[in-house]
Amino acid sequence: MIPGMTYHIYNRAVGNEKLFKEKENYLYFLKKLQTYLIPVMNFYSYTLIPNHFHLMVQIKDEGALNDLFKLLKKKTFNPTIHNLSDFVMEQVSNCLNSYAKSFNKKYKRMGGLFMAGTKRNELITERYLRNLLLYVHKNAVHHGLTKKIGVWPFDGYNEIVSNSATWLCASDAINFFGSREEFIRCHTELTIDIKRRDWDV
Repeated sequence: MIPGMTYHIYNRAVGNEKLFKEKENYLYFLKKLQTYLIPVMNFYSYTLIPNHFHLMVQIKDEGALNDLFKLLKKKTFNPTIHNLSDFVMEQVSNCLNSYAKSFNKKYKRMGGLFMAGTKRNELITERYLRNLLLYVHKNAVHHGLTKKIGVWPFDGYNEIVSNSATWLCASDAINFFGSREEFIRCHTELTIDIKRRDWDV
């Protein structure tokens, strides 16, 4: 993943398993995201569904990634032998593995919890960014978990529109739509207009 670029990152549970069985699981996963991934990416939003998740993020710049690489690896980043994209994905993998180990221990299960190979799509156009935010925030409605946006407690919508302190880059997410009022209107009135739907899970 390229420093400074925006991505949609997503994965799901293996088979018919669930990633989140109770409220405690959702909250614990959010803590894992903040611990492992905030150092390497800025979060615009997210949604956590019982068997999968979606993240909308911007990878931090090279300077920040180089500093973290040096801190964690105890050596200086060397572009001839190291790769920043691999380093970022290693953090993603560490995050999911840490959650899976705790989940397995709690529910006395064994084996992999997430599908192999977390997927990511680079988001280039503003239309793509706006529509992905709509997709992420309407995901619970799409899967029949709630009837309207803003009700599902495990996505970033309410954190973005509430004007309260948040770990999300709420003002940036709102700016994709021009204003808070337009952000809310689009989420309330518009349908999703994305031709690439390879992230349906």
